[in-house]
Amino acid sequence: MMNKIFHLLEILSMISNSDEMECILSQAPNSPLSKQSTSRISNIYAYALDHFKDKITIKEMAEVAYLSEHTFCRYFKQNFKTTFSSFLNELRVNHASTLLIETNDPISEICFKSGFNNFTSFNKCFKTFKKSAPTEYRKKYQNIRIKQSTLTKPNL
Repeated sequence: MMNKIFHLLEILSMISNSDEMECILSQAPNSPLSKQSTSRISNIYAYALDHFKDKITIKEMAEVAYLSEHTFCRYFKQNFKTTFSSFLNELRVNHASTLLIETNDPISEICFKSGFNNFTSFNKCFKTFKKSAPTEYRKKYQNIRIKQSTLTKPNL
């Protein structure tokens, strides 16, 4: 039992000292927020998280936020310091990066599973947010996983 705890602590230490940490979203909303604004932002987040794999229009999001399309865009940019489409693409890229690390699915399949409707757009967005191509990203994390597994194998 102590051996397992020791290995867990080693892994946690490696994670905490790693340069490989990534934020899920680069911007958080401004604070402090009113109750109405907090509720609106929660609705926007919830809807985006539930539907990011689908085609989401500004019209849909404006309806979720109970705002006109123009007001929604201005409201979103004011609170998140980015456009909604950039926010949505970042959600999609983060989901894709998780799939690249955790699965062996083909990259083209991951592209569509993450809500992108064409491979060119996926590659461009991925490079923008992750500073590398999806294939390079996958290889990098596979190498890290291999290194970690050799470091954490118990001595028999």
